[in-house]
Amino acid sequence: MTNRLTNHLILAGLFATVTCAGCVSLKNVAETALDPDFTREQRKHQIVESFESRRDTAQFQAAIAKWEHDDAQGCEKLLLQLLMRSPNHSEARFWLADLYAEQNNAVAAEQQLRWLLRENPQDARAHHSLGLLLESSGNAQDALSHLQQAQQLDPSEPLYAQSTQAVRLAQRQE
Repeated sequence: MTNRLTNHLILAGLFATVTCAGCVSLKNVAETALDPDFTREQRKHQIVESFESRRDTAQFQAAIAKWEHDDAQGCEKLLLQLLMRSPNHSEARFWLADLYAEQNNAVAAEQQLRWLLRENPQDARAHHSLGLLLESSGNAQDALSHLQQAQQLDPSEPLYAQSTQAVRLAQRQE
């Protein structure tokens, strides 16, 4: 009788999880729910991580929607909230840097890009973005250094080579 009740509770839990989380999570939840070595605490941790990931994705998408509706202040607020909770959300940092650059706040944009590079010095996109920002701020030497780094890290991206060439050409003309 208790095995039957336990099985019903497991199935009810799986149904509730699938209903709330979607079918994508079904395989992982089903595997862990039936794995006797997977502790209750591990299952709880997995569910919390899944929820937090979906919440971050939803908040990031909401921030983009604010931006697309010309609500830069609302976008910034959502991105900052997201980064307070999940500081390693690199896409949110890139968007926040772009938002600050769009608002002519080069210092704040540079802070976001440098944060990304501290966390991942091999991020070609962050080097490229920082290079463009520095070039637009009149710091062509540092800009060229970051643009070259981006090109070295990802030689398959033609935009990095084009940006490097454009800054070199601009330097020769000065």
